Amino acid sequence: MKRQFIWLVGLLIFAVSCSLMEGPQRPVLPTPVPTANPFNFAEATASNDTVFDPVSSVVPGIDPEVDALVNQVSQQQLLGYIQTLESFGTRNSYSVTDLPDFGIGAARTWLFNELQRVGNGRYQ
Repeated sequence: MKRQFIWLVGLLIFAVSCSLMEGPQRPVLPTPVPTANPFNFAEATASNDTVFDPVSSVVPGIDPEVDALVNQVSQQQLLGYIQTLESFGTRNSYSVTDLPDFGIGAARTWLFNELQRVGNGRYQ
């Protein structure tokens, strides 16, 4: 009987102590203040300030310098760059860095050397 009483008192103390425990205090978050007026569709269409279906007769011209640069890009060279980077086997930045032909270290070294080659030493 004494053993059951001690067990019951222990259980009661455990239950009371658990009910007294609280979680961590959460900070009070302020209510955000609106920074812009709400959009009123009827008001916008009545004032003719908002353009909903833009139509323009302006045709942008082609910049000849940009066009010349775009035409100088070799699709075969770009494809070669992609295939070379694919050949290093992984893009994982935690891959090996000390192998000469596999992993991110090999790709990094090849890319640095390629930039040095095409830059004719102008890259620092």
